[in-house]
Amino acid sequence: MKKVIYSTPLKFSAVILCALAMAVSSYMVTSGFFREDNVYFFEKSYKDSHSAGSLINSEFVALSRMLEDTTDENGRLHPEKLAGMPSADEWEYYIKVNDKEYSNVKNQTYANFKNSELSMGVSADLSIGYGTSGEVKNRESFANNRASFNGYYFIDSQKDSYQLCVRMGEKNKTEHSARWETMKAAADHAVKIVVALFAFAAAMLIYLLCVTGKKYGSDKIQMMLIDKMFVEITTALFLGIFIGGGALTLLGAAYFIIDENISVANQLAAMAIFVVVSLSVLTLLSLVRNMKNGTFLQRSIIVKVCRFLWKAVKTVVVFLWSTLVRLCKAIRRGMSEAKRTILTVSSKNFSGRFVGIITAAFAVGVCILTVLSLANAAFVVILMIFVGATIIFITRRLVGFERIKEGIEKIKNGDLNHKVENCPDGVIGSMAENINSIGDGLQKSLENEVRAERMKSELITNVSHDLKTPLTSIINYADLLSKETLTPPEANDYVKIIKQKGERLKQLTNDLFDISKVQSGNEEFKIEDIDICLLINQTMAELNERIQQSGLVFKVSSEDKEMFIHADGRKMSRVFENLIINCVKYAMKNTRVYINISYAESDVTVEIKNIAGYEMDFDETEISERFVRGDSSRSTEGSGLGLAIVKSYVEACGGCVEIKKDGDLFKVILIFPK
Repeated sequence: MKKVIYSTPLKFSAVILCALAMAVSSYMVTSGFFREDNVYFFEKSYKDSHSAGSLINSEFVALSRMLEDTTDENGRLHPEKLAGMPSADEWEYYIKVNDKEYSNVKNQTYANFKNSELSMGVSADLSIGYGTSGEVKNRESFANNRASFNGYYFIDSQKDSYQLCVRMGEKNKTEHSARWETMKAAADHAVKIVVALFAFAAAMLIYLLCVTGKKYGSDKIQMMLIDKMFVEITTALFLGIFIGGGALTLLGAAYFIIDENISVANQLAAMAIFVVVSLSVLTLLSLVRNMKNGTFLQRSIIVKVCRFLWKAVKTVVVFLWSTLVRLCKAIRRGMSEAKRTILTVSSKNFSGRFVGIITAAFAVGVCILTVLSLANAAFVVILMIFVGATIIFITRRLVGFERIKEGIEKIKNGDLNHKVENCPDGVIGSMAENINSIGDGLQKSLENEVRAERMKSELITNVSHDLKTPLTSIINYADLLSKETLTPPEANDYVKIIKQKGERLKQLTNDLFDISKVQSGNEEFKIEDIDICLLINQTMAELNERIQQSGLVFKVSSEDKEMFIHADGRKMSRVFENLIINCVKYAMKNTRVYINISYAESDVTVEIKNIAGYEMDFDETEISERFVRGDSSRSTEGSGLGLAIVKSYVEACGGCVEIKKDGDLFKVILIFPK
């Protein structure tokens, strides 16, 4: 489970999902609350909504301008000239200029409109006269909904008293109210989704904060290239992206909203928030990895400067203190000695450390003063270009080194097909090409070796298979001849020798065929729980006659009567049969063979020891290879395949084989998993 939790694809997916959740939530908010010209602010009813107020205000301003456009050259209003007025089911209006009334509804007054919902109006009365500024004093206005935000439109007329009212008709009220209710339901639904998305994004962020830098199978925090920057730069990037990116997103969305491109604003905000959140999370995780790794302070410019200043102050204090101490001692010995001490101390300590620090500080100060004194536009541009080019050059080299390091690591771990790519030209590019050439050479060498090994195994398998048929015929005919009385009498002995050698050759062919099948991966193993103690005892019982004839004494000891291992019973029977037969063949006569069975927490060990009947001059690491025999003179019976079969079968069942020799003591150790 941890392998999945700490995997890089899952971490990358979490970053994308976190940013995607924030982007989708922002899109849900903008598209749910801002739609065309309507805005929803959690109002309780349509009559109190911002949408209704905006619509009424627009119609009122339009009607006011139409009335004002009827003003003649004498400054008098002529509402009788109004044309193209709305129908009463859409908009109800009431106009009164002096004593003349104009309306598309009957029996209406200014007071009726003022006391009804979804209405707006203004009035101006000239009966009181003008103020000191030449404007009418007694003007009033009303709006029977709270969301009218554009103010009121007063007609610029100083010769007429007028009243102007607008009220939403039943058709518009029904249509826009239903539309507003739909928008309200969509916005309320969007709120629930946004809350869920915020919770999901928070969960993804918490997961990333917990697992960032961790890798399955390693307790070391895994750092990235961005983590090598100074933490102040990373923090500035995080704040700049998070705050600056958010501000730019709001400004861009507001620009398109003002331009009445609501859908463009929603899409722009969603995409910008996705980018801002992704980059912000990546920079934040870099800071967290440095904290987990304990390198946050080490990569801090402020800490480095403070440490540098502390060392400088410490050096100065130590210098002054040591100088004072030596000066006091010198005074005791006399002024002449004091002068020499001062000169010695100054030349050794002051010039070596303090002067170096003062010189460095002076050089930095001169550079800063020079920059400040020459700070004009051209110089700043040139300096920025130079610094940018330097940063790009160094960054490319660092990236090249990181890729080379990663490539060497992967080739070392066996990924010979890995290529180091996208490295800068020059020395680093040449190194990358050489590493790729080394990988190609190793890959070709490995392929040739695998091909040669496969061809060798196939050759042995095919030859063994082809030899079986004629060998079977030779053995069968020799068996038939051995049952006959042949002349001359020596022919009977010849037939017995032919049959004996044929049987040995058949056994060698079978052994070759078996080991080739195991090493080529074509052998099937039936893994099950088997009692190793019982298996050894059964094998010894089957070979009891040969053991008795050899004169050897087998001593079997085990820590328990039953010890189970996971292996193939038939193959393990063959393993112990080969080992016991080897003891019978090669052990010194009239000696003891010890078989010790023991177990640990996770494995079972079988140790077989005997005294060799010949001088063992073989290599322990090569004796288990095919056709390698302990008797280098090859004067004894054997094919050199017994231990090779043992090793192949044991390793195929998940165990391992160790062969050791100590003088004439020969030891085989088998280790099986439980």
